[in-house]
Amino acid sequence: MKRFLSLLLVLMLLPVLPAAAEDADDADDLEEVEENVILDDDGNEILVDEETGESFILSDSQREDLIELDESIDESVDPDSLELNPNLPPHIYNILLLGTDGRDPKYATLQESQDAEGKDGSKGIVQRADVWLIVSINTETGEIKMTSLARDTYLLPPGYQKKTKITNMYAYKNRKGNVGANAELCMRTLNHYFDLNIKDYVAINFYGLVAIIDSIGGVDIDLSKAEANAINAYIKKYAARMAKTYDTKGNKNRTRLESRAGVQHLDGVQAVVYARLRHTSTKDTKLSGDFGRNERQRHLMDVLLQTVMKDMSFSKLMSLIESCLPYAVTNMNAETMVDIAFKIIPSLNTMLGSSDSLIQQHQIPMAKTYGYAKLDDGSDVVTISDASIEKNKVALHEFIYGTYIPSSAE
Repeated sequence: MKRFLSLLLVLMLLPVLPAAAEDADDADDLEEVEENVILDDDGNEILVDEETGESFILSDSQREDLIELDESIDESVDPDSLELNPNLPPHIYNILLLGTDGRDPKYATLQESQDAEGKDGSKGIVQRADVWLIVSINTETGEIKMTSLARDTYLLPPGYQKKTKITNMYAYKNRKGNVGANAELCMRTLNHYFDLNIKDYVAINFYGLVAIIDSIGGVDIDLSKAEANAINAYIKKYAARMAKTYDTKGNKNRTRLESRAGVQHLDGVQAVVYARLRHTSTKDTKLSGDFGRNERQRHLMDVLLQTVMKDMSFSKLMSLIESCLPYAVTNMNAETMVDIAFKIIPSLNTMLGSSDSLIQQHQIPMAKTYGYAKLDDGSDVVTISDASIEKNKVALHEFIYGTYIPSSAE
């Protein structure tokens, strides 16, 4: 069961994530749940997969881990404000993964940065969300689909008067007055423009991704020679920043990547730099800029998932949990994660080894549906017309569901 729970939390952060079920309204609900708990002779809780009959023993310490996870849930999101599409099938869960750009060593965890005193007296340190990934999980087939959005996509946030890059939306004040914590606006924007039903998110900062990768001993990535050289050059140029902000292990003697094409082993810092490269073309598709970076981010998530599912020892899994949890903020509860994990883990195990990828991938905006513009402040944005938004919306639904499912009759 420890391996199961560890894998469950790993999946949550990588980001194989389920949507949250409705939380218990009060203590009475929790007591009712407790009455239905099945215990073994030693008093440990037994979880049973109703479909397969397989059982797992949950110890007191593991139950405490799940309770702690529930106690840290972000309660600032109002589900009624998310503009959810009610017509989408319930067996497919869409979750938003946000990667934030917080790198101040004073605030090592995302939660600390959100609770810090801001310059204007408000709570929170301004953080943008540079990574936007929609993770779609089919609980009937175990399929996982991932859609990335260009961070510079220029849209009008619902309820606001001025367009902005989507990367800035996470920095807007949320319902609690915190800046750098507005996941609700991010989800509502995607639902508004693409007719989705995203109501759950996970946000993780750069520290967290480094910690995750270091905890599993690094990852093997197939690099071009240019990518390997670019990673080395970036780390050398910003060595001081690396030591202060990214390098959770204080690894000053990391192995320099070889100047060649092919599979190489990357530690956490090298993998994060790989996922942020945008001035070097990708190995196979030759994409550069934000679209090349998005492709690398999706590929890294796929490799991470395969690594976690294969040859993972108990000690590494437990270390991974300890490393991951401080860096993530989410509005999902543990009960639903357990329920979804029971449904998808067998399918993932079946797919592992039979395919080069566990994740099907998509990109918004699609090729030939966007343009570029320069704002008055000199920043560049990715523009997308109303007609192109419609094309992307239909294509996204076809990717996730096989057909377009509007929220209302058209």
